[in-house]
Amino acid sequence: EIINRKGKLRKKKAILYTGRFSKLLQNKGHDVLIKAFTHLFDLGIQDYELWLAGSTEMGGNEYIRELKKQAHDLPISFFTDLPYTSLIDLYRQAMFFWSASGYGIDEIREPEKCEHFGISLVEAMAAGCIPLTVFKGGFKEIVNNKKTGFFWDTPQELAKLTFDLIKNPSAITLISQKAKERSQIYSKEIFISNFLNLIQKF
Repeated sequence: EIINRKGKLRKKKAILYTGRFSKLLQNKGHDVLIKAFTHLFDLGIQDYELWLAGSTEMGGNEYIRELKKQAHDLPISFFTDLPYTSLIDLYRQAMFFWSASGYGIDEIREPEKCEHFGISLVEAMAAGCIPLTVFKGGFKEIVNNKKTGFFWDTPQELAKLTFDLIKNPSAITLISQKAKERSQIYSKEIFISNFLNLIQKF
């Protein structure tokens, strides 16, 4: 657990991903994240947990059973069909936000299989999670690489990036704050302000 200057619980040693458990149009890449977490564990980071949260759809339960087999005895937890308030609690507690949505996809040929925007990514950043995502789809617009998060190409690279951050607490503090600030450009207030400025031009 990470304690802030006021002595209150701020973050736990946890990595979060939120996305539906499904193999339908968009494969969210849970299996890739489990592989990356295995690499992180092998690098010696064995006091962190991986939290996978999401809704279940057609075939979701069978998919989760497959993922649990892959997770085996690693500290990986599955949270299904949580109410929004409980999901927000996970955002607030997690240190990092991982996503493999779009991994292995040619976004020119199959753009529909990449994350179009990524509201869960923005919610995670607003809660101070450091995002580590693939350089695909809407993620490219949200994350400033190495300033408000990181992009990765392979599960091994995702594990190494996370490992390096864990070993550098000051970087975690700085990038977490920058991620929070970046998320605010997608706030309702900014949206309304930009919309009003737009219509005033006509």
